Amino acid sequence: MGQPEKLHFKTSSGIKNIVGKDLITDRFVAVFELVKNAYDAKATKVIVSFDLDLSDLSQKIIIRDNGIGMNRDDLINKWLYLAYSDKKEGQSNDGRAFVGQKGIGRFSCDSLGVNLLIRTKKVDDITEHQLIVNWKDFEETLEKRFESIDVVYTSTSVEDVKFKNSYTILEIKGLRHEWDNSSIKKVKESLRRLKNPFNSSDGFDIYCGEEILSSYRTYDEIPEKFIIKSNITEVIKGKCVTIETTINNNIKIELFDRGKHIYRVQKKNDSPLKDAEIFIAVNYLTTSAKMTFTRRMGVAPRNYGNVFVYRNDFRVSPYGDEFADLFGLNVRKTQGYSRYIGTREIIGHIDIKDTKDMFRETSSRNNGFIENIYYDALKSAYMDYAHKPLEKYVNLIQWGEDNTNNQEINLHTIDRTEAERFKNSLAGNNTDEFQLQYFADDLNFEENNPKKQLEKLTLNLTGDQQELLNNAIKKFGDLEQENKEKQTALLEKQKTIAALAVQNQNLLSKRPESSYGQQLTHHFPKVIRRLNTSISDLNQLPGLTSTQKTALYKVIKKIKRTSTELSSIKYLLLKTNLDFRSASNINWYNFVNGFAKEKSPKSNENLMKVLCVAEDEESKSAWSIHCNALDLMMMLENFYNNAEEHSATYMQFNFKNTQIEITSNSEPITHDNLERIFELGFSTKENGTGIGLDQIRTFLKDKCNLKIKAINLQNEVNFQIYK
Repeated sequence: MGQPEKLHFKTSSGIKNIVGKDLITDRFVAVFELVKNAYDAKATKVIVSFDLDLSDLSQKIIIRDNGIGMNRDDLINKWLYLAYSDKKEGQSNDGRAFVGQKGIGRFSCDSLGVNLLIRTKKVDDITEHQLIVNWKDFEETLEKRFESIDVVYTSTSVEDVKFKNSYTILEIKGLRHEWDNSSIKKVKESLRRLKNPFNSSDGFDIYCGEEILSSYRTYDEIPEKFIIKSNITEVIKGKCVTIETTINNNIKIELFDRGKHIYRVQKKNDSPLKDAEIFIAVNYLTTSAKMTFTRRMGVAPRNYGNVFVYRNDFRVSPYGDEFADLFGLNVRKTQGYSRYIGTREIIGHIDIKDTKDMFRETSSRNNGFIENIYYDALKSAYMDYAHKPLEKYVNLIQWGEDNTNNQEINLHTIDRTEAERFKNSLAGNNTDEFQLQYFADDLNFEENNPKKQLEKLTLNLTGDQQELLNNAIKKFGDLEQENKEKQTALLEKQKTIAALAVQNQNLLSKRPESSYGQQLTHHFPKVIRRLNTSISDLNQLPGLTSTQKTALYKVIKKIKRTSTELSSIKYLLLKTNLDFRSASNINWYNFVNGFAKEKSPKSNENLMKVLCVAEDEESKSAWSIHCNALDLMMMLENFYNNAEEHSATYMQFNFKNTQIEITSNSEPITHDNLERIFELGFSTKENGTGIGLDQIRTFLKDKCNLKIKAINLQNEVNFQIYK
């Protein structure tokens, strides 16, 4: 046997394409990334200039900023260092949060053009440093090593008047795309949405247009027409129904109706977002607001966008685009057209101040956030604390009554006006519910209620006329109630049909007996509950010797396995068409994703939330493992039960190329117990059996040749499965 020797990875020149033009395929996103780099360089001004009135070979895009600049050492040890970044996304940058990440923004230049010239200097530096990159040199052959390909450095002395200046200028030639007036206009519109248009004073000015740098010597000389700005706040101010939600340690909701303050409620925030700083503003566009918006902005609101998301003042794409529907509002609207609000009726934004790296964008930069617990919590927060309260109020001002819920009116509220009922519904009596801090007491929704308006007309009519109108009012009410009942029944039937269709498809594919589904749904949970009760009773038997306890745990382990097995069989039979009688190749990501969707609560917020995410597409396919579906399902049930028993409110499966992380906000495990928790019979809970984690480790080790360990993160417990 030879002596072991240390080897190293080699990097092909083809890596340039992977992190360059093949990764950032959208030219507008490429411009975004370079503008973001200027922002991270502490620039207060950046110019995007298109010099196109030249021959094809001389056409260029120039991006100049007045940031801190670079010197020779920075170019060598930072800019030319592949994937290096000395900034951590979200962290403070002298009052700003870094918005770039991964050190790949520089390769946006490759996405835009073949040739790059960088000119840059720092304050008090008498030298301008220049770097010339020909991206095609990296494409000649994949056999060349990335770091062996030359780029050219030069330097030149600067004029005395520039001594105190700092800047970075990117000149990009050999453009990979055809640019015309239409595409430049699209860049401007995209940049207008890149910065938060609802926040006009952020200390960062963007200029965009043709031949700016060749026509004007200083920033002050640049005409105002080139400055990217938006007056959207002025356009819609006082013309919309606006809801504003602030999320930090508390959750505060305020609603305004065309400038009038309607109410404010607040409660303590105990969600995963309690350490975040999030502001949500959603404007319901009245007819007047839509007309004003179209006239002033030159585009109809529905074509402008809907709810934009901004992280640290910069837009997260594609959220807010015309056809992007992050919250599934349009699908939801089809279930209750008159009750629900879709994307065409609103415009707004979500502003996230993220200094703790809770929200991360995908590497391609135009596919939004990577899904995790915070992403899931954000979607829930938007619906529960912004969209649904807005719908509730809009229904009241349109129809004079709340049509957004099916709560029955009880004897205590029957004599109240709709405004009084609305006020009463805003706050609860418990400390963990919203507390009402302000309410406009002059509200009157009855004037919008067609039925009540008909009743008013009867006061000035004769007896016969009153009788005719009363009959019409009664018929109106009967039809209204009948319509509600039909709509509710239809929705319930749709849900039932959809659920039965999935069950029947799986059952009939292998098991034609239609009664199986009913028997499984009814009897299995009862049997499982009885087994778990028996396990708990056995586990608490007093006065046993060490030998007796060992023998008892073997018996309990078998019973516990049977209980988990029954629960797993029920899921596999009803929700999948997998044959669990023998092992097969199973994609764990797809399997776990189905489990997470099944376990996540549809309406009961008290149940634990479960999420399945993947670092990238490769991570989804990396975990195709030959195993038994039943054993895999039992492992997931054990993870779920363990987190639930330790008071977790959420659990996340995160698939990476080399490991799977199972994270929950369970009670922390003491350092001494991190290894012991996998021992049979050991439990950190007083009435725990100490069996579930042992079963998990046994399955992973004996059936899959995988390992597992546990660590404590900040306020979270993290299990790691690795090869």
